[in-house]
Formats: sequence, C-alpha cells, structure tokens
Amino acid sequence: MVNKWHLFVSRIAFICNIFFIGCLLLRYTHVAFPETVTGLILIMGWIPVSPLLNLICFAATGFRWIKLKKTPAPAWLPIINALFLFTQLIYFLAIYQ
Repeated sequence: MVNKWHLFVSRIAFICNIFFIGCLLLRYTHVAFPETVTGLILIMGWIPVSPLLNLICFAATGFRWIKLKKTPAPAWLPIINALFLFTQLIYFLAIYQ
C-alpha cells in the first residue's frame, strides 16, 4: 500500500511541476488562455500544491533511502522532483524576500 501511495504522489508532483513551468510562462510572457485553464495552471503549479507535494515526495524518498528500501517510482522521477523542489525554493525565496 505504501508503495502505491508513494508512486501516486510522485506522479502527481511531477504533473504539478509541469504546471509550475506553465505558471512561469504565464508570469513572464503574454499567453492568452481561457480563464479556466489559467486558473487550473495557477492552482496546480503555484503555492501551495506543487512545492508541498515536492516536499512530501522528497521526504518520503529520503526516508525510503535511509531505510535502504527501493522506491517504487522510476529512478528519474525522484531526481526530477527534487530538482524542481530546489528550483522552486530558490525561486520563491528570491521573489518573496
């Protein structure tokens, strides 16, 4: 059960990371999307969904590595999610200081 939960949350976090890229595109470019699409991109990619899920995935993966258990996700997925987490932390600290 824990393996399925971890895999599910990792995949959802990856999807939210893609929405985070969409948020950056909306912030720095002028892209005309319908309001519903823009709202979905902002909710899934900005605070609190994407960074929170990345933090949960990073902590869960770290605990699994400490216990020397294999993660159920593909090897690239925790690495990409961790890179996005650090990118988001740096970005939000730079914006909100």
